Amino acid sequence: MGLSRLFAFGAQPDIYYPPTGEEIQAAWDQVRTARKALQRLDYWFDTDAEILDAMSRDELAGHDRLRGLIRDALGKLEAV
Repeated sequence: MGLSRLFAFGAQPDIYYPPTGEEIQAAWDQVRTARKALQRLDYWFDTDAEILDAMSRDELAGHDRLRGLIRDALGKLEAV
């Protein structure tokens, strides 16, 4: 349950029953878990300059793209 239940209710409120307090709490727990995981990834992707310097152009581009995705997702979760 949790987020998927809230999404279902939000998409079709005339079909699904409103979520219970327990389901809302479960959804918030999932959001907090996702935020912590993204924060850990962001910390991990905050690599030393020595490692970044050793990356090829393609590796560095991939690293920057993934870090951008992580930061975008964190920004969206912080807005919640």
